[in-house]
Amino acid sequence: MNEKQKSHASVTPALGTLLSRSLTVLLMSAVPVYGVLILGWDSVRLILLFLGEAAIILAADTLKILLRKDGKPGPDAFVIEVVFILFFGVFALLVYGPYDSLEQLILDRLGTVGGLVRGELARPLLIILVLRGVRLAADLWGRTHRRDAGRDVTALEGGPWAILLFLAVMAAPLVAADGPNPRAGLMVIVLLRTAGELIAVWSPLLAGDTRGKKR
Repeated sequence: MNEKQKSHASVTPALGTLLSRSLTVLLMSAVPVYGVLILGWDSVRLILLFLGEAAIILAADTLKILLRKDGKPGPDAFVIEVVFILFFGVFALLVYGPYDSLEQLILDRLGTVGGLVRGELARPLLIILVLRGVRLAADLWGRTHRRDAGRDVTALEGGPWAILLFLAVMAAPLVAADGPNPRAGLMVIVLLRTAGELIAVWSPLLAGDTRGKKR
């Protein structure tokens, strides 16, 4: 095995790691699926769940920046994440309600959405917080103790969530209460979320296979 192959082997996650991360993604995706299909969540509750998860991801990204030793990703990338998530998050709240205007959102001081987050969304968000916390802890432990020790586990994850919120805003006509099939529209958004996370999990292995074929 030459030096390039050794380097690739050190940064490619073990199959067990990929499978465990995929299982975590599916468990987290089961939360909004259960909410939409069983509890009858509307678009407001689903978007608030995504915004709450985005806040959890930003908190994890803050920790990653503190743990990163080479300075990358730096604060600039994190600031961009925060700005885009806040922008599309506020946009999503205005599109899906319960606010009709930015002025109404400011006057309400997020009291309405805060009540939902502290109430029926508290347990779903707690489940996602625990799952993401366990995954991050496992990644950090694996970086030190397992064969994928060279793998970068400090990559920021907020960017994809900004894209998800953007897609959710663009899909508003599909998930509107008076739309043709709002529940199906909500499930499409959940499936996009799941597919995006699974692609992110398996992309290191897929990229490694592509490099191997080129050699």
